[in-house]
Amino acid sequence: MKLFRNKSIANNQEKKALAKKRGSVNLFVYLMFMPILAHASFADSLSAVNHYMTGTIGTTIATLAIVGVGYGVLVAGKIHKIWLVSTIVGVGFLFGAGPLVIMLHGA
Repeated sequence: MKLFRNKSIANNQEKKALAKKRGSVNLFVYLMFMPILAHASFADSLSAVNHYMTGTIGTTIATLAIVGVGYGVLVAGKIHKIWLVSTIVGVGFLFGAGPLVIMLHGA
């Protein structure tokens, strides 16, 4: 009897996890079609996202991320050093992608 009870709990948890994934997928699809609903082009939307991410807002968030992870690694000692390296590499990719594409495109 216990086996069936545990199995039903496991199935219930799996159903909840699946519903959560479906909700995430539905939200992603909805957000992907938002420019179409607003009668804007997808390229303009991506350009706006790129502008925000590489502008003042993105620079501030990247700086705070590096400072926060650096503090956690060096002072608190509670974060692994790989997180610091990953954060720095990620910020480098974020801000280096635009110039790299321009360089490869030859414009």
